[in-house]
Formats: sequence, C-alpha cells, structure tokens
Amino acid sequence: AGHPIQRIGLSATQRPLEEVARFVGGHIWQVTDDGERVLTPRPVTIVDAGVLKPMDLRIITPVPDLRRLPGGSIWPALIPRVLDEIRRHRTTLVFANSRRGAERAADRLNEQYAQEYEEQVPPGSSEALLVNGVPVGEGWTGTGRVGGPFRAHHGSVSRAVRLELERSLKTGKLPALIATSSLELGIDIGAVDAVLQIQSPRGISRGLQRIGRSGHMVGQTSYGRIYVTHREDLLDAAATVHGMVEGDIEPTHTPRNCLDILAQQIVAMVASEPWTVDVLFDLVRQAYGYEQLTLSALTAVLKMI
Repeated sequence: AGHPIQRIGLSATQRPLEEVARFVGGHIWQVTDDGERVLTPRPVTIVDAGVLKPMDLRIITPVPDLRRLPGGSIWPALIPRVLDEIRRHRTTLVFANSRRGAERAADRLNEQYAQEYEEQVPPGSSEALLVNGVPVGEGWTGTGRVGGPFRAHHGSVSRAVRLELERSLKTGKLPALIATSSLELGIDIGAVDAVLQIQSPRGISRGLQRIGRSGHMVGQTSYGRIYVTHREDLLDAAATVHGMVEGDIEPTHTPRNCLDILAQQIVAMVASEPWTVDVLFDLVRQAYGYEQLTLSALTAVLKMI
C-alpha cells in the first residue's frame, strides 16, 4: 500500500469487544522521550451496534420420550422431520458437528427421499430407516444408497467439489447442503431460507454463526431448528439457545505465543523475500498475542524449520 492502512473488523459473535479490538489492532513500535523503543497498542475505535438479530428458533425433540427410541435409534424419527423441513424451504443448510455426522446425515436423507419418491413409504414415515424394527444405515457402509440430491460439505472434500457444491446451492440446483463448520462463516452462498442443526451446536457463538446463515440480510429473521438426539443433548441445546437469545456469547480468549502458527507465518514470509532475524522479531511482536515472544523461542522455531 505504501502507507498505513485502515483495518476494519466485523463480527456479530465476539465478546468482550475490547479484547477483539486489541487483536485486530495489534501493536506499534514507539520511541519514548528517553529514546527507548517500546510496544504500544495501536489505537482502535470500537463501534458497538448492540443489536440482537431477530431469530425464529426452536428445539425439536423427534420422539415423545428420548429414553425409548424405536429400534434403539433416533435417526428413523429424526430424518423424516429434517426432510420435511427441507421441502418447505427453497434453500436449506443442515449442520452436523462432525464430518462423519454430515456424511451419515446425507446418506440417510438420500435413503428417506428415494423411498418416499418411489412410493415405498408415505412421506414422513419412519419405516424408510427402520426395517422390521431394525435401524438401517448404522454400520460403516451406511444405508448402501448411491447418489441422491443431498451432499456433504466438509474439509475432507476436495476444494473443486466444495466450490461446485456451493455454486449448485447458490443457483438453486441443490435444495440443501449438509455441512460441518466449513460453511458456518461468511462464505457467499446466496440466500439461505433455513438452517437446521443436528444436535446442539455446543457453543453460543457457533450457534449464532450457523443459524445466522439464514436471513443474512439486514432486517431479516434467521430461521433455525435444532434437532436433539438424546437427553444430555437436550440440556446442552436448551442452555445454548438461552445464551443465543440473550446474546450471552462466550468470552474470547487470545492464545499467547503459538509457535505452530508462528512457524507457518515465517515460512510464508521468507518464501517471498529475505528477512533478517532482528527485523522479523520486531514485526512478529507487533501481532497481539506475540508481544511477549522471546528471542530464544523465535530462534528455536527457526532452527526447527
């Protein structure tokens, strides 16, 4: 840029703002009247909008009694509810808490959809995933269904496939995507009508990020449904939703002197131009969280890489 630039940090899920401001601003070197160089926080102006986004948020228990599950599995009752919700919206994001969970949810949704489409079971029936009282799709092979309209999106999927899935969702070719944290942040995937969360998101800020993907425009209401799978999950979801409604976001903590991140950053820096150790040390310490980094720690990282 050739001159100092202005940094702008935007988030709806951070607290306390003073800590985040220190992270965004970092430090600058200044010379005291005694001629000593010291690190001081870069000035940052905090603008607190102080507005909670309107949310249409509910916790769904798929069965009357979580202690008594048909066939010992929640999925035959849960998946038809999720599929019905997807059908009632144009574009839906379904979040799971793990890659395996996303893959299995997509597999079961495709099985439910296929059996209903082929009129093997009526819409909403639990019999698609419960054959003779035995749940299907519980083993490592899943339901055995190949193909279908529902796909999983997570970090183990290749970048090319992820981009293709995002484009298909954005253009309306896909009615829904089943994702992990790979789609909870501000990726431009177009208008999302509803967000469905399988199991508690296990975090207030994570819940707000995910549910907030629906109704993403200013003034719109975020539509979210959380489907619980066992009694402890229900307690977790209730506490999380209470925090989401109250805006009681978990406080942010900035880790100090993370040497793995430092090593990655140094490799990226020296890949483009030469650096001397002293200039590198001065620059690294300007980042919030590294102002107390010692020269011995930096030297050890340099030796390691």
